[in-house]
Amino acid sequence: MSKILKKYKVFGIDRESGKERYRTVKGKTPDEAIVKANNQGIVAEVSRVEEVFEPATERQINLANDLGLNFPENISKYDISSLLDEALSQKKYQKIMKRLPPTEAQIETAQNVADELGIKVPKGLTRIKMSKFLDRIMDIYYEEKSLDS
Repeated sequence: MSKILKKYKVFGIDRESGKERYRTVKGKTPDEAIVKANNQGIVAEVSRVEEVFEPATERQINLANDLGLNFPENISKYDISSLLDEALSQKKYQKIMKRLPPTEAQIETAQNVADELGIKVPKGLTRIKMSKFLDRIMDIYYEEKSLDS
């Protein structure tokens, strides 16, 4: 079963007003969304459930492209997340991931924070190593900010 919570619109009759309405809830399945909507006391007598389409994010699309994955142009963020999880559980894609260069956002953030801390960003970092470097310098950055307060 998927661990990803999707967004659903649960349509039905409002318990208090008796009017048709819907509630947007997250769930792993449509049935779970119905239970959540009922537990929130908003919708009774469910008439239908619709999955809310949310397009894949730019970051998800970029990572899938960097890994060389094939996917439809109009993929949802939930479906691409499952695709990425599945791919990254395979050694082939783990090896590719280890060699990917850092993203532009990583480089920009690292440079800005490093400049403020008066340190240099090491050259030749991979995406994963840049992520670890960012974790470390952000810890230092926030520690220094809390000491300044």
